[in-house]
Amino acid sequence: MGNHRLVWGLNIVLAAAVLLLTGLLIKSNSSAPQDNNGSAPQEEDRVIAAIGNHTIRMSELQLNLMKKYGSQVLDEMLDRYAIKLEAEEHGIIITDSEIQQELMEMSRGYESEEDYYRSMKQQLGLDKEDIIEDIRYKLLLEKLAIRDIPVTEEEVDQFLQNNNKDYADRVHLRIAQIITFTEEQAAEVLALYRQGHDFAELAKTRSVDTFSAIDGGDLGWLEDDDPFVDPAILQSASQLEVGEVSAPIQLNEGFAVIKLTNRRVDSLGDEEQIRSKARKELSLQKAPPLREVISMLRKKRNAITLEESLNS
Repeated sequence: MGNHRLVWGLNIVLAAAVLLLTGLLIKSNSSAPQDNNGSAPQEEDRVIAAIGNHTIRMSELQLNLMKKYGSQVLDEMLDRYAIKLEAEEHGIIITDSEIQQELMEMSRGYESEEDYYRSMKQQLGLDKEDIIEDIRYKLLLEKLAIRDIPVTEEEVDQFLQNNNKDYADRVHLRIAQIITFTEEQAAEVLALYRQGHDFAELAKTRSVDTFSAIDGGDLGWLEDDDPFVDPAILQSASQLEVGEVSAPIQLNEGFAVIKLTNRRVDSLGDEEQIRSKARKELSLQKAPPLREVISMLRKKRNAITLEESLNS
């Protein structure tokens, strides 16, 4: 199963460039006044930044964006038009409930769906509407790719048996930690906590892990098998009650005292929903790669790039 935390089809740099370039071009075209012949004269090439004695004009920014990302933005537009036309031809639509289900998948591991949106805004510059639109085209493409792919119930049974861990309920833990160099330091931290000191404040002043210390030791929501967290911490956290603090835990390097601040269990749905997900995953495995499907759709619609500089 794929990593749903990343928005399909866009990496961080390209996503930001797409939005900025598109916004600049739309603004340039829509804000330019019409002359007597009905055509739009070139917008005033205003200064948008300055450094020392040098100024940067809007035209420089647009030119650099077009050179770096123009072909990628155009490819993205052609891809989406090809998907849209094919879906309309076959009467394929995406419902609001399908989009909401995908959003739930993508936001797993975040505090909430809104927290996911905030993260995507900070990392990619994408608004909620951009994310939903991206999901819509992803789901349309997947439906087109698997439209004629047969999957039997026996295949679904075998697939679920072979991949039962991927479709089981997922346990998420909210952990705060204090990392020390020695067991004695960890024991001292634990003693201070039991005397009434605030765990978060102890993390800020006593933890040698500066990355988490600044947040009071909070590691955020983690899956109980997160590969980037020491297994000893996860194992200990899984045995704690919410609000409970552990004894000192020996790590590969140093010791930890942890607090389990929250726990939740995420289900992929009822039996039929799980079988539907498995059926889709199987179909996608049998189908051609999605990139090949898009290429076939563009070829079918005779997609061409007329501007030579924008040929990727």
